[in-house]
Amino acid sequence: MRYKLRALRRDKGFTMEDMAQHLGYAHHSGYSEIEYGNKQVSLKNAFIIAAKLECSVEEIFLKMSYPIRVEKELRINEPINESIRRAKCSHSWD
Repeated sequence: MRYKLRALRRDKGFTMEDMAQHLGYAHHSGYSEIEYGNKQVSLKNAFIIAAKLECSVEEIFLKMSYPIRVEKELRINEPINESIRRAKCSHSWD
């Protein structure tokens, strides 16, 4: 989350001070604690941050359970179990 949140903030051109003010903190350190992962973000603030950065809460704060490459490697005409096995293994066990 740390690097994703920082990258999204920078891509939008916001400083830590901008984000802290938007969340109602008096100093940027209140926000920086969230970005560095030293403080848990409340659900309310997670939605405020997501809205400010124009993305979803899930995109910022939740880890993906499967790598994106798995979705791209699945083939429609292939049996699903074989497709998943092939995506998980980079080499053949056969």
